[in-house]
Amino acid sequence: MQKFAKLQRTAVQQMIRKSTNIESSTIDLLLHISPYVDLDFKVNITLKQLKLLLNMRDVTFDFALKQAIELNFLTWHDEFTLYSNMHTLVGENEVEYVYIKNLKMLTSNNFRELSLNEKRLYLYVLCATQPGYQFKIAARNTYNNSKRTLGVGFEYFNTYREVINAMNKLISKHFIDVSILKNNVLNQVNSSAGNVLDNLIHLPAERSRKKWLSIANKENINFAIRILNSGKITSVCASMSEIELLASKFDAANDFIDCTDQFNFIIGYKNTLYQILGNDGLTLYRKQLFKYFSDKSHLLDYYVSKGKFADLFKNYYLDIAVKEVLFEQVKRLEICTNELQRKQIDKQLGILVDYLKSSLYKDDLILLNEDILQLTRDQLFSKSLSTISSTSEYYILKEYATFLNKSSEALDLSIFKAQYIEKCREKENNILEKITDFVEATKIKANEIISRKSLFDEIDKLLMFKRNINNVPIKAPFYNWLEDRS
Repeated sequence: MQKFAKLQRTAVQQMIRKSTNIESSTIDLLLHISPYVDLDFKVNITLKQLKLLLNMRDVTFDFALKQAIELNFLTWHDEFTLYSNMHTLVGENEVEYVYIKNLKMLTSNNFRELSLNEKRLYLYVLCATQPGYQFKIAARNTYNNSKRTLGVGFEYFNTYREVINAMNKLISKHFIDVSILKNNVLNQVNSSAGNVLDNLIHLPAERSRKKWLSIANKENINFAIRILNSGKITSVCASMSEIELLASKFDAANDFIDCTDQFNFIIGYKNTLYQILGNDGLTLYRKQLFKYFSDKSHLLDYYVSKGKFADLFKNYYLDIAVKEVLFEQVKRLEICTNELQRKQIDKQLGILVDYLKSSLYKDDLILLNEDILQLTRDQLFSKSLSTISSTSEYYILKEYATFLNKSSEALDLSIFKAQYIEKCREKENNILEKITDFVEATKIKANEIISRKSLFDEIDKLLMFKRNINNVPIKAPFYNWLEDRS
């Protein structure tokens, strides 16, 4: 299942808390970054591009970026690479409400023009429920007052009038609509601009604040706020942006006009590698993509025109890199002794083999199989040598312990080991001499047998010749030519 990086709901809730003390420009910056966050939360947009996108002054942009990092919403991994701490990975059909959609209205000019508290109110409702659904909140919990439930509602409005003004502003921009409930009965729905809300509820300007709170509680006044669902979502473009940035780096950006389909193939390969290898797959993909652009930047225009841009990358860069990973895993499996780790390696090997089966041509698969077999044989041979070596060490230590128990002589282990090995070599030499003598004796005997057989073959030939001349059957004496008659 394909996954995407989306704004984590709890991170947005943290961002809009009063205690976070965030600025409006920082919220804008974080919301604009969101579509460019990759699967490992790497931000695939340059600061120059982001500044142009936000249309911010240098001073404002620098402050917003600095504050986002200080509040730990963003992190520098090196001098040039930003990572987001606000995102989470979600599937295409995620049911649980753990993320905020990249609504286009969040990066619109209308949203940027809102005040800090207006943005907070909107995002609070967006975190509470999905667009199109109502979020109910008691009037007493919309601003700071003695009747407000601790930890519930909007903590950044000091008066009721501030709340009404913020709601009217959001209504006027078609971000929300608001219904009034008195004792759980719908009073009116507001979907247009204006100050209708002022006329629906008793305002502190008309009555004392104390009397207002008393009436609000007595009549159980609640707001039902709904995010207007425009249906317009900003697609996650982190992978596409990553390729475009790399193309620009190698002065090949103009070579990729109208080649979105080939980009999509490459992004598909990236997603597959992430599924089978996780973040290691992303690292492998990025390394090979950089190498591809570095090696072939002068030919990319030609590859694109022939429709081979994605195929060449896959066949000559990605697949080769995956095979190297496979070989490394085979090596690990051969030397691994932990049963749990062996199962994990074996599982990953199965995934890698399945990927290569679906990716490689038949001839390449045959060659891959031979390479794996050869690698396995080499590994087994190396493992056998290692086992023999360790076994020899064990017997030497065992003999050394026996020697110490039986002898009062103090002898260093290294000296004993050298003497022991020398004795073993002498025994081996004696055995080799005996084997050599045996082989030589066998050769002599074999030569005698071969000579004797050759003699009897000649006698048989002479008898056959004589019989043919006389045309008379001759009965040759029977004897066993292997029998020693000397």
